[in-house]
Amino acid sequence: MAYSFCGVATTILLALVLAIVPTVEGQKLLAPSDDSPEAEHMIVPNEPKSLDDCHFRYYEFGKKSINKPTFGVPAYLREFAHMAAIGWTQPDKTVLWNCGGSLISERFVLTAAHCAQRQEPDVVRLGDINLFNDTDDQYAQQIRIAKFIANPSYSFLYEYHDIALLLLERKVVVHDTVAPACLWNDEEIRFTSLEATGWGAVGFVEGQTPTLLKVTLSPFEKDRCSNFIENNRRLPNGLDSNQMCAGDDKQDTCRGDSGGPLQVKLLHNTRVTPFIVAVTSFGRPCGQSVPGIYTRVAPYISWIQSTLKEWGEDEWLLQPQACARKYVELREYEPRVQLKKIGSQQQLDMTKAHLFSDSSRQLVEIHWESLRVNSSNECYGVIIDESTVLTLARCTMGINGMEPTHVTFVGNKTHIITHRYKHPNYEESSFRNDIGVLKVKEPFEFNADFTPACVWTKNTYLEPEMEVTGRGLLELNRLYTEAAPEIDRTSLTNTVDVLGIVMEQNGTNCSLPKQYTERLPSGLSQEHVCFGAEPFLVPSTCSQAFGGPLQREVFRYGRSLMYVNALNLFGRDCGFGESAVAVRPAHHRNWLESVLYPPKETEIVYKRQPVTFLHEGLEEGDNCTAPNGLPGVCVNYMYCPKVTHDGLRGREVKFCETGSLVCCPHRNIRYATNSDAEEIDSCERNQDTSSDEEEGSGETSSASLSHVVPIVWRNGREERVCIGTIVSSRIVLTAASCLHASKLPSEVELRIGMSTGRLQFIAGEVIVHPEFDNTSKKHNLALIKMKDTRNEEQLGQSRACLWRNSTHTPLMIDQLVLVDRTFKTKEAHLKFNTDCRRAFRRVLSASELCLKVDDLDEEPVLIDDGMPAFWSKRDGGYLVGIVSHRSSVSDRSIVRYTRLSSYIDWIKSEL
Repeated sequence: MAYSFCGVATTILLALVLAIVPTVEGQKLLAPSDDSPEAEHMIVPNEPKSLDDCHFRYYEFGKKSINKPTFGVPAYLREFAHMAAIGWTQPDKTVLWNCGGSLISERFVLTAAHCAQRQEPDVVRLGDINLFNDTDDQYAQQIRIAKFIANPSYSFLYEYHDIALLLLERKVVVHDTVAPACLWNDEEIRFTSLEATGWGAVGFVEGQTPTLLKVTLSPFEKDRCSNFIENNRRLPNGLDSNQMCAGDDKQDTCRGDSGGPLQVKLLHNTRVTPFIVAVTSFGRPCGQSVPGIYTRVAPYISWIQSTLKEWGEDEWLLQPQACARKYVELREYEPRVQLKKIGSQQQLDMTKAHLFSDSSRQLVEIHWESLRVNSSNECYGVIIDESTVLTLARCTMGINGMEPTHVTFVGNKTHIITHRYKHPNYEESSFRNDIGVLKVKEPFEFNADFTPACVWTKNTYLEPEMEVTGRGLLELNRLYTEAAPEIDRTSLTNTVDVLGIVMEQNGTNCSLPKQYTERLPSGLSQEHVCFGAEPFLVPSTCSQAFGGPLQREVFRYGRSLMYVNALNLFGRDCGFGESAVAVRPAHHRNWLESVLYPPKETEIVYKRQPVTFLHEGLEEGDNCTAPNGLPGVCVNYMYCPKVTHDGLRGREVKFCETGSLVCCPHRNIRYATNSDAEEIDSCERNQDTSSDEEEGSGETSSASLSHVVPIVWRNGREERVCIGTIVSSRIVLTAASCLHASKLPSEVELRIGMSTGRLQFIAGEVIVHPEFDNTSKKHNLALIKMKDTRNEEQLGQSRACLWRNSTHTPLMIDQLVLVDRTFKTKEAHLKFNTDCRRAFRRVLSASELCLKVDDLDEEPVLIDDGMPAFWSKRDGGYLVGIVSHRSSVSDRSIVRYTRLSSYIDWIKSEL
C-alpha cells in the first residue's frame, strides 16, 4: 500500500537559472546606536572606575563608518534536486509513477522496500517537478533501474525494515536541479519539524497531483504513535526502534508517496542541504489526522555504506560533512540572505548570513601547560582590557590539580596568566555564578584591527541579535559562489573560528535540551541569557567556544566598538536549532568591578610639615621671617593667597599671634583686590564667538584661536617663539619647558591674534612652577605677568576660561597645531593616564593629562610645548591643558599635557 499527502500543501516550483547580487562577506551585524549624547558633550572621569568607562578608554579604536561592497554570481533555485519519481513502464510505453525516492549518490536512490511488493519498478525520473506535461523537462533526467536492492531483513509480510536502494544503470549528470541529498546518521532526532515531499493524492479518494508537493510534519513520541497501530498484524511487536511516526492535524501521508523522504534542511556555507531522516513507509487513509509511519535511516547507515561500496561508490561521501561539502555549490541559499526575486533575477545579501568564517578579535583560548585538554574541557575567554580576560569560573580552575597557565589569541600569540579569580559563590559543575577573570603578565597591544571588547552593563540589549563565537570545520564555513574545489578526508579535519548570528530568546522560544534542564532544577535565572537561531546545522559546522563572548558592535558617542553581552555557558551547535545559554556579565557587575577596580590607597603627594607659631607678640603689620628665610609681614591670611595655597599643599606655614595672621613674604602680599584671581574665578562662560564662528556654520576650528598668543624671544638676529594662552587681563600661561630652553631675553613680545595689527607687551615677571622637572616634564607650567597695563582691556577680552573640574575631563578636545605657519585645530580625545604608560615609559601623575590627537603624524603638522588644548563649545570653551611632551616611543600622536585643573590654586596664589 502506498501513501501521499492530503490537506494543505505547498507547490514546489521548477528550478530556474537566476542571477544573484550578493554583498561581500565581512560586516556581520550593523552596530545599533544607543541614546548616548554626542561625543563632544561628554565629560568622563580622569581614571577608569567602572565597566562603563570602556568606550571612552578605547575610543580611538572605534569605527566611524561601515561599507558594504557587492558582486554578482549565477545561481539557481535547488530546493528538491534530490527528489526522484519511481515508475513502472506500462505496455503502452506510458509510466505509472507510484513511489517516491531520494537520490543519495550519483548512482543510488533510497526508497521503501514495499514499493516492489507487486512488481519491481524499472525507471526513475529526476529534475522534473510536473510529471504530466513537458513544460519543465529542460533539466529532467530519466534513467532505468539496474537493480532493486531491498534490505535483507525486510519481509513483505511485515512493516519492519521497510527500506531499499535502487541501483541506476548509469550515473546521473549532477546539476543544480539534480543532486544527491545527504543522510542523517545520528540516532537522536533533535528536529521539531520535518518536511515530506511527493506527487501522491492530495486527499482521501482524490486524484493524484501532477506537481511535487511538500508538507511540514512533527515527530510524535512512540507512545502516542502506538495508539494508532494497535492490532496491526503486520506489526506483531509494535513499532520497533528503527521506526518513527510524524504527522500534523491537517497534513498527513496518503497514497502515492511510499519511499519518499522525511527530511530536514541543515545549514552550512550559507547554503541549506536536505538530509534524509526517514523513508515514508505506511499509514492510514489520509484526511483522518493520523500520523504516518517512517523507517529511520540512521540504523541502516552501515548497510547502505556496504552496498554502495560493493558497487564501487565511495561510501565516505555518505558522511554528513563530506556529503554537504561535496555538492555545496548546487544547494539553495539560506532564506535569510535572499532579499527579493524580480523575474529571473534573485538578489542576495551575504551580510545577512547566519554563519561567517570569521573570528572574534577579542577571543582567547585558555591552556593548561603540558595538559591535553579534550573538547569537553576546552575553555575560551574574551579580552576586555590590556591585561584582563573575562571567562567562566570553571575556566579559572585547575584540571587534574593544574591551574590554567597561558592564553593564546590573534596570530597564535601567547600571554602568561598571573592571577586567577572566580566568583566566590560558584560551585563546581554548577551553571550558577559561573564567571571568572584572568590577569596576564604582558599587556595586550591594541590597534585598529585588534581591540578589546567592552562589557555591556545593562540588563537589556539594544537589539536581540548578536554574534556567538564558536569553532567549526573550515570546509563547512567557507563562502562558495562558484564551483568548490574537491575535498578529501584531510581537508575535513581543519577547523576555524566561526561567528554565528543568534537572537536572545525568552519564554516559550527558549527550548533547552533535557540533558541541561536536569542540571537546572529551578530553571534559568536573571543571570542567564537564552539564545539561539531557527535553522539546524550540519554537524561540526559550529560548536560553542565555552567562555567565549556573545558579542555585538554598538555605536556610541560617534564610534562603534565591540561589546560582550554574555559568555557561552552551555549548549550545542552554537544554539542553532535548539536553544543554548550564556551568563550575563551585567548581572555580576559589582563583583567584576571589585576585581578590576579595587579601592586605591590615598596618595600622599606632599609630606606635611609642622605648623610653626613664631611669637605671641607679633601682631598684624609686624615684620617676620617667612619659610625659606624670606622677609615678610604678619597679615591676615586672606591677603596672602600664597600661604593659603602652601598650607593646603602641606608645606610649612608660619603663623604670627593667632591662627588668622600668617607670615607672608613681601612680594606675595595682596592688600588690594586680586583682580587676576577674580577674573579666573568669575570667567564668563557666555563669551561672544561671533568673530571666530559663523552662526550655523558648524566650524569650531578657530573658536579657540582668540585666546592664543605667540611669545617671542629676540637675541640679536635670532628669534624663538613659544605659544601661550591668555587667562586674565595680565596673565599668559605657557609651558615651563619652553621658557627653560634658553636664558630669558630682556624683552618679550606678544602678538595678539594673527592679524597685521599687533599689540606688544613687556613681560614684568616670569614664574616657573617651583617643582618643574625638565627631565620628566612634570609640573610643566609657567606664568608670564605683563609689566604694563595699557592694553589690559584687550587681553581681558581674549582670555580663556580654565577647566576647573579636578575629577572629570571632556572626552573630545581641540588641540592647537601649526600647519604651514598657520594655526589650526585638530580633534583629540582623552586617554586615561594608565593607558599612556607605554608611550611615556612611566605612569602619569594625576596632574598630567594624556590625549590622542588625530592626524598628528601628517606633514607638515607641528605641535610643541605650551600649545593649548581646548574643550570647544559655542560659549567659548575651556582651556583644559597645555602640551608638555610628545611621545617618542610608539604612537607619536599620543601627547602628554599639564592638566590645568590641578594647578588652579597655584595659579591664583601666584597672582
